[in-house]
Amino acid sequence: MIIRQQIIPSYKRPKYTVDGKKVSFAMVPEYITIHETANTGNGANAQAHANLQFNGNSRQASWHIQVDDLQAIQSLPFDEAGIHAGDGTYGNGNRKSIGVEICVNADGDFEKALDNASAVVGQLMKQFDIPSHKVVPHKHWSGKNCPANLLKGRWEEFINLCSVERRQLDDVVSTQTEKEDDKMYKPTSKALKDLTEDLLSDMTDETKHGKQALNKDWLNQFKQGTLSESNAIGLLFAAAKRGLFK
Repeated sequence: MIIRQQIIPSYKRPKYTVDGKKVSFAMVPEYITIHETANTGNGANAQAHANLQFNGNSRQASWHIQVDDLQAIQSLPFDEAGIHAGDGTYGNGNRKSIGVEICVNADGDFEKALDNASAVVGQLMKQFDIPSHKVVPHKHWSGKNCPANLLKGRWEEFINLCSVERRQLDDVVSTQTEKEDDKMYKPTSKALKDLTEDLLSDMTDETKHGKQALNKDWLNQFKQGTLSESNAIGLLFAAAKRGLFK
């Protein structure tokens, strides 16, 4: 997924206070911290939150990326610490993690925002070699109930989706030295192929499953022969977590 940049001007970025001086800290990311904006108002999308930061946030808070159902926007360089984890000036949450805010605006599609966020996080995991156990909720650092919706039994599902994206990117790199067919999911019979297509058609049926339905891109990948085995397995976990097999 493309991450569009709208970097906050340096002089407008919230700063840490150390010995009475306003300072910024360089960062080598070791974690990714997941937040939800908690702003359900209409129009409180990624662009609105990016604008809030770009124009100078009145709160002593800053984060790296905001994601909604349409786009992802970067506000801070990944080599600069934000102020988003609630664990103080020297806490690992603030000083060593990339902050990702998922929008919950009422006029947006939250399920699509989750899909986009998992794609972004998977890319960041790949880029900075961050394992899934270091993708953590805001609550991990400060105890705050955030991201509230994901912590209602959906955290594991989200991490699985992020890992699927990470593996998919790994597959792309691997195909430079391996035959693509060796990594693609290839049913061994017509009956199994038809069964798989029927199952994916059902799991991606928005009429039947509403916002819980999986993205139709997965069905298209299968039809085109570009669905990897690891992604096929990951989709089964995601579908089971969303209750699509009931």
